[in-house]
Amino acid sequence: FEIAADILNEEEMELLEQMRPGLVQLEIGVQSTNPKTIKEIHRVMDFEKVSKIVRRIQDKGNVHEHLDLIAGLPYEDVESFAHSFDDVYALKPEQLQLGFLKVLKGSFMQEHQEEYGIVHKAHPPYEVLYTKWISYEDVLRLKGIEEMVEVYYNSRQFTNTMEELEKELRLRNITKLPVAIKEKDVEEWCDGMKNQTVDSVGILAMVSLRDGFGFGKKRLLEFREIFNN
Repeated sequence: FEIAADILNEEEMELLEQMRPGLVQLEIGVQSTNPKTIKEIHRVMDFEKVSKIVRRIQDKGNVHEHLDLIAGLPYEDVESFAHSFDDVYALKPEQLQLGFLKVLKGSFMQEHQEEYGIVHKAHPPYEVLYTKWISYEDVLRLKGIEEMVEVYYNSRQFTNTMEELEKELRLRNITKLPVAIKEKDVEEWCDGMKNQTVDSVGILAMVSLRDGFGFGKKRLLEFREIFNN
């Protein structure tokens, strides 16, 4: 069943923890972790509390969790949506569902359609095509990401692969190598890494010469000049 996880009280949590494994599946509608977006769509959500409850349920291990996000909401551009995705992905739910805004007739979103620059499909389910914050191209890109999430994450058939990909992405973040790689960026990054490697080798060599062979300051400076040339 669908719930707002942050309003679960202690009594309800204890009841869930007593449930037979597999009996209950929770659909937790996060939609966005952007506070401005949440306020604009008249929702109240404490994501920190949601996170604690999600992790507590996971620790018990008897309840299946689906967390969802919605693309196309007010004030949610691609950068904001990526941040929301990272927040929810970090919780490692059994299923992470990416949805797209549906502009239903008579809804709040339809009433503010012009204000938000929303353009949607003319036929049900009236799914968003673009808004003043997110372009049509971005929506198509997110559609591709949605498919990849379904295939590689939600299927649970590539858990080891996903773990290795996460390690690779963390490495790229540490080394400042961007995920979206351009040839020029790669060349600059490689040059930087080469310079760092050369500097490290030079320092290690000088330490070895000093400690192992008794090189003094003058001879070390001579070595450094030759090494750098």
